[in-house]
Amino acid sequence: MDDLTSCGPFSTFQSDFGKLAGQLSLETTILTRILSVFNLLKRVGFAILLWGGTAHGQLWRQVELAQSTYGISEAEIVSDSFGNMHIYYEDAVALDGGHYHTQLKFMYLSSTGTILFGPVTLDPGVTHPTAHFVNVAGDGMTRSWCVWSDSLADRHDIKGMLVTGFNGLTQSLMDPVLLGPDEHQVTSQYTFDLVYRPQDETLHFVDARFRAYHSEITTDGDVLVWQQPIDTVFITSRVLMSVSPSGEVWAALRNEVPGYVEALFVRFDSNGGMTVRHPFGTGQEHWSTVSHMSFDAAGNVHLFASYDDEGGRYCLMDSEFTVVEWHDIGDAAYLSSLTLGVNAAGQAMVVWAEDWNHNEDIYTSLRDPDMGWIQDSALIALHLRPLNYLEVESIGNGNWAVLACIETNNPPRNPSYLNLFTTDTVLTSLSRELLIPKDVLTIFPNPSNGLFAVQSKSAVRGNLRVFNILGRLLVEYSFMPNSVPHSLDLSVLPSGKYFIKSSDLTIKPVTLIIER
Repeated sequence: MDDLTSCGPFSTFQSDFGKLAGQLSLETTILTRILSVFNLLKRVGFAILLWGGTAHGQLWRQVELAQSTYGISEAEIVSDSFGNMHIYYEDAVALDGGHYHTQLKFMYLSSTGTILFGPVTLDPGVTHPTAHFVNVAGDGMTRSWCVWSDSLADRHDIKGMLVTGFNGLTQSLMDPVLLGPDEHQVTSQYTFDLVYRPQDETLHFVDARFRAYHSEITTDGDVLVWQQPIDTVFITSRVLMSVSPSGEVWAALRNEVPGYVEALFVRFDSNGGMTVRHPFGTGQEHWSTVSHMSFDAAGNVHLFASYDDEGGRYCLMDSEFTVVEWHDIGDAAYLSSLTLGVNAAGQAMVVWAEDWNHNEDIYTSLRDPDMGWIQDSALIALHLRPLNYLEVESIGNGNWAVLACIETNNPPRNPSYLNLFTTDTVLTSLSRELLIPKDVLTIFPNPSNGLFAVQSKSAVRGNLRVFNILGRLLVEYSFMPNSVPHSLDLSVLPSGKYFIKSSDLTIKPVTLIIER
């Protein structure tokens, strides 16, 4: 049975009644009651979809992770090769003369929502922390990093950028490191985004504060490039970043040129230059804002684009930034939050909330690279309080996690709850052993003196990478789908433990033992 949310009559009637009720402000009228019936029918439809055993239906569980007295304004999530999740979030912990002191906190979770480490407060070493603009990146193995803006003294107008990190293998946090040559720098007034480039183990971020600036640092916090101006941007207040499979660092910016607004794509070249693309064209009328941009393993670009700030659609572009597909997401008139994630199999998960008379419902659509939209407007949660934040992350094995900050209706500042929604999973993420099915990737003999035979039965072309126990990339080579055994010579490496990881993230890493 199809999901009732995608049926034309239900969608049309719901939209018409919702708009009319909103215009008349008749929250207790018969129109609102009819609207509630349609919302209920949508939920029943999704329940029937799951009960009927449809292959693409997914069961979701909800776990409350944390509560905040004054509000959780932002939260970021990345997953690792264990299937576990690294979550960094802003927690407003105190009120001082109308100013909220916000601490950055961290927790490490299993794929089922069990807290394995934390929550802990990341101390920037100041009396009155005011954390803002949290952004997180991970290496896909065991590590994550967080860059954020915080106060540097007992003055709210002095801020600096800091970086910290977490290693899931050792379950240890990195001490915060102050970035930049000036310890009293004025930092982001709006937003920035952060990505990790595995080819050289660097972190890149773009700061969008009227002008746009690109910075590059090491994972230890050493500055390589600091606030390089992006001259092609006139004025901006929005930036999204992503790294292509080949290691190209891209940013999509909202460029507010006098007379019009455009979506501008910038690639940061290794020689310090920049390459600019306008895939939606330039001029008075075009797609002006991009959100949640992500590359898949084939180099395709998945994103959500807004047309002149009115409505928006999912967009798929190929590796040359040529538009391949547009797809409408939800009811644009009631869209309140949206996020997008892409997994190793190239599936794109779009999650969004719709606000119906101050009650929000969360929906999801799932696009498969071979079968198209195998799930459209399926319901995750119904009748929630307003959401502060929404983010989706692939947690391996075809499963997903959705992070939501949900407000309550209690004073003094609508305290909020950090909630995690996850699909049912078969990952044994509570175990820290890096094991995978033998019929997917075979390594023999193991242990060995450094000479291994490797066979991949993955259905997709990709790369195999060898890391040391600190997560540092040592060797990388390509493999073909359903490949025959071939040799891997690691005899130059000393005795010890190493990890081999496939670019197909549905395959768990294998531990390699070198003994001599």
